Amino acid sequence: MIVGVDGTVFVDKLTGIGRYCYELLIEWAKLSPEKTFYIYTPFALSVTFDNKNIIVKKDSFFSKGNRFNRVKKLVWMHFLLPIYLKKDDVDIFWSGNGIVPFFKTTKLIITIHDFVYKLFPETMHPMSYYNRKFFQAIAINKSDIIFSNSQSTANELKIYYNREVDDVIRPSISNIFKQKEQNEIKNVINKYHLPDKYNLIVATFEPRKNLELFISIYIDILSKNIDLSPLVLVGKSGWKDSSINELIKKGIKLNYILETGYIDYDDLPSLYSGADTFFMPSLYEGFGIPILEARRCGTSVICSNVPAMQEAGGENCIYHIPTKEGIENALNSLANKEINFINDYANDFKETWKTGALKVNTLANSLK
Repeated sequence: MIVGVDGTVFVDKLTGIGRYCYELLIEWAKLSPEKTFYIYTPFALSVTFDNKNIIVKKDSFFSKGNRFNRVKKLVWMHFLLPIYLKKDDVDIFWSGNGIVPFFKTTKLIITIHDFVYKLFPETMHPMSYYNRKFFQAIAINKSDIIFSNSQSTANELKIYYNREVDDVIRPSISNIFKQKEQNEIKNVINKYHLPDKYNLIVATFEPRKNLELFISIYIDILSKNIDLSPLVLVGKSGWKDSSINELIKKGIKLNYILETGYIDYDDLPSLYSGADTFFMPSLYEGFGIPILEARRCGTSVICSNVPAMQEAGGENCIYHIPTKEGIENALNSLANKEINFINDYANDFKETWKTGALKVNTLANSLK
């Protein structure tokens, strides 16, 4: 069996969806050495694959293309990719980003991660919104198999498109995420010039993450001499982030905020382990991998009460409504030491990338 894979999720440095697809594909390829996996991409990838049965097929049409050129990407996906899939006699095409070619030339499997374009369209780039609004519906209609990254997303698929998922395959995380020793924590803290005590956010700076509201409240609380550790921000700029960046600059000047940018992946477990509290105040998520990462490292978590995030957080996270009042109440309770955290190291979360790969392999084999 030849499995085609949408490689556009591996172009940028890996965050949520990219990390999910990368880890799942590696385990799937290990599990099925008899299958050949062709990764189709219009641009150079940010990652490499050691599996002998994973072959990257970069399109020469985009040898000088800009990865931010959304029009070229659309042309490639809907007009060129179907030709390549037919030419290579691909049996199944897996789109980990939920979008498939308009012209169907093979059997299709898609992963649905969220419905941001339905619930919070104002938080999306206009081009991304219209692309998702139009082509997501087509993909759902054309696909032979659909699996989601959470039960919450599966429920939303049923509500919006009256279609059941074939399975739910939740993200897992790498084995590197565990509580680190003090010397390892200290080395990473020194590497990024951080204080011994800090709170932490790991996120892309974009409207859906609700960072502008959260940071403004955080700065306001610290300005009243209320006892909270400085806030460390880890991540990269997204879009519509100018007001967020202005707030960050203000917080940095006041020594309330520290910004690391995108850090080495292997440093994340130590950074989580050293944090007093991890925050994730998003308006909406399809799952919430950083919540799971933080929990595995023994870090206390305060996050929004979004259903999918509660799948990642379990019973022992502290949840708040992602509003001004909700965030203020949570931060004040934290500062006043009114919260009793239970660090459970995510022992209730049993899914692994291997169990996920077993599920997707079973789904693929059902299409023979």
